[in-house]
Amino acid sequence: MGEELSFEDDLDLSERETLPLLDITYRFSPHHMMDFSYVELSRNGSTTFGREGVTTDDILWSVGSRLESRFDSEVYRLAYGYSFFNDGKKEWGLLLGLHVTRFDLELSGRGSLVAVDQASGNEVEIEGEGERTYDSGFTVPLPVIGLHGSYAFTPNLYFRGWGQIFALEYDDYEGRLLNFAGMLEYALNEHFGFGLGYAYYSYDLDADGDRLNGSFDYDFRGPTLFFSASF
Repeated sequence: MGEELSFEDDLDLSERETLPLLDITYRFSPHHMMDFSYVELSRNGSTTFGREGVTTDDILWSVGSRLESRFDSEVYRLAYGYSFFNDGKKEWGLLLGLHVTRFDLELSGRGSLVAVDQASGNEVEIEGEGERTYDSGFTVPLPVIGLHGSYAFTPNLYFRGWGQIFALEYDDYEGRLLNFAGMLEYALNEHFGFGLGYAYYSYDLDADGDRLNGSFDYDFRGPTLFFSASF
């Protein structure tokens, strides 16, 4: 039961954040590499709740009460890359890896405890309005497959990008993931450089378990400014 809940519109979570992003690449040879990245997004909100009939598991939130919220996500990405072609200027190849994403959602405010009546299928109140806290955390591991490539315009200026997609049923979860990124880098010298890029993550998750029951659509995207060091 319950209704769709928007983190930004209903919980007043910010739509824009500035985040640190860690990306480490280790190249074994011109045709083999490992890539690891990590990004964390944390947001807090506080709003007068204005929606009727919204439940999270067994809590029906009260209209007009103050609702405090916190949503955290952590994304770990580990991928092995094999290059079918690499002549020093152009490169393209296959990516095989794993995305592990951790989600944590906490809501605090006034609400009633409800349960689904087996006969009618409707929600019925089993305990009156009071201060309630909903806290749910879950981890979604998804194997991914994709492509990567790069192109050097000059010895100091090059483009690198990748895209990955996969879907998996795991335990009580069924998830789908789309991730792509591209970056333009300028090398100041042999060891240091800087550049601009763009990253996109999209999740579509369906859950049927004790900790989470429902559908969850989540994406974040935006430009990146980075500095690089190579050894």
